[in-house]
Amino acid sequence: MKVYIKEMLAAKGLTQKEIAKQMGVTQSNISATISRPSFLTLERIAAALDVEPWQLLAPPSVVEDLKQARAQRSGVGGGGLVGVVRVGCEIYTADTVQQLRAIVERLERDEGAKK
Repeated sequence: MKVYIKEMLAAKGLTQKEIAKQMGVTQSNISATISRPSFLTLERIAAALDVEPWQLLAPPSVVEDLKQARAQRSGVGGGGLVGVVRVGCEIYTADTVQQLRAIVERLERDEGAKK
């Protein structure tokens, strides 16, 4: 699983050293965990970057597309469901329960076809 922390840092104009300071850890600690953080670490990094954890799991273009779709659907502030599902190299996104159901059903059909 690729995590897009470096891209988010660059987009916000921050360095690993600066985010480590915000989190109260060493830069070497951030460097060591940035490629495969635990979910708890991912949540802490997201909080330090003032973003939602899901935004670190998808490419910046997908994040921006989802944010725009949410804003259009529910007014200025956005809100509701955000789903990012990665299977191999494929990324599926959903901003409604119906879209998420459709993704899961497709993945179940694909898995069933493999058996």
